[in-house]
Amino acid sequence: MPLDPRRRSIGDAGCLATCGSRRSWQSRKVSRDTTVKSDKPLAEGRYRAKCKEANGLQALLAGHSQVFPEAEVVVKDGWANFYRDGKKVWSCNPHYAALQFLIESK
Repeated sequence: MPLDPRRRSIGDAGCLATCGSRRSWQSRKVSRDTTVKSDKPLAEGRYRAKCKEANGLQALLAGHSQVFPEAEVVVKDGWANFYRDGKKVWSCNPHYAALQFLIESK
């Protein structure tokens, strides 16, 4: 027996009552990022960078697995170089580093 397209599911009715429109819950996203992002690139110097990603898999998907969970950053000559255990593991421009990582001064 085919489903009647005019029937609403319980989820649709609940959303209609609380959201004011059907299926609007699908397009709403809740941001969990409460950190303030810098709009300026990092100045030359040494920093500690911590990944914003909660786990290694999220860091891998974001392309930050070499840095996860944290690494030392040296900004010099327009590049932010990331080091772990004294070895360079990754680099990017200082503006990207300021936006994508939690940066602490050393």
